[in-house]
Amino acid sequence: MEERESEVVALRENLEQAQREIDRQRRENEQLRKELKAAGRGKTKGPSKRKAKRKRPGRKAGKGPFTFRSAPPPAAASEPPVEVPVTITQCPCCGGDLRWERTDPVTVTDMPEQPQPEVKSCTVEVRRCQRCERVRGQHPDVAPDQYGATAHRVGPRVKAAAHALRHGGSGA
Repeated sequence: MEERESEVVALRENLEQAQREIDRQRRENEQLRKELKAAGRGKTKGPSKRKAKRKRPGRKAGKGPFTFRSAPPPAAASEPPVEVPVTITQCPCCGGDLRWERTDPVTVTDMPEQPQPEVKSCTVEVRRCQRCERVRGQHPDVAPDQYGATAHRVGPRVKAAAHALRHGGSGA
């Protein structure tokens, strides 16, 4: 019997300690709620802020400019147009005879498969003064220190393309 009573006393002490911990956590929780509410980040009260009738995404019918991409001028074509004939002689739906109606111009603009670099070559004349130093010819495309191991450099378009590739620039 004494053993049971000592066990009951121990359990009551554990229960009191747990109750004190619960009370402490409730006070801390209430304090944190007050701080959140003061910061304006507490639980929202009232109806939802979402609109009852939302607008559908995208452009509405009849609103905004509906334009097409214009074709490049005929002089920009790199080769003569390829004629594309209709190879069937009867309508695929009803089997009726086909007669000529019109010819539609179609263009495709693409980059060359392997662009060829444009290499500019200069022969820079160098003269020597009999008394002091060398004098080199000057050109806008040639840097004053461009000689010897640094005689070959890349141009501004190559640098711009490398920059666009490195940093994802659109170039337009």
